Amino acid sequence: MICAVLFCTFFMESCRTVQTPKFTNVERLCKVQPGQSYETVVQTLGCDPYNILSNQADGYAIYLYKYKLAEREISAGDAEVFNRAGGETTGINVYNPKMQEVILVFKNGQLESLISMDGISNSPTVVMLNNTLYKISKDKDEYILVPTDLDIKDCKKDNSIIIGKKSR
Repeated sequence: MICAVLFCTFFMESCRTVQTPKFTNVERLCKVQPGQSYETVVQTLGCDPYNILSNQADGYAIYLYKYKLAEREISAGDAEVFNRAGGETTGINVYNPKMQEVILVFKNGQLESLISMDGISNSPTVVMLNNTLYKISKDKDEYILVPTDLDIKDCKKDNSIIIGKKSR
């Protein structure tokens, strides 16, 4: 009877599944270059986008990707070696469990810009498109890319890019 219970417990535990998003890594993201086609970017990153944030009639498409940071796992006994020259190779490569996010902006199927969510939170929210630096602003119910040399109140529709409606 005990064997049957242990077998059932083990069998049920091994049948569990875990759902995780598709993700890429920083090494692959570093290989992505502005001007590459959407297909080349997907091949380089090794997966399709996690989500579509915007797809517009003017040719702009904004995609969200998930990625993980690579770190090294070392045993407690190797901690002192870690701080010495040559310690940068100590341990085994593992992914940090925290999922990161990066936004990729395409125009007519060509990569224009990419920025990580850490980049957005740690710096001004800017995007480079067609050799012009834009900041992301909110005006009423719309997100707008405004050239950095203009203020949102001075911005005209012809020199800004609407990139999506603000969620409520």
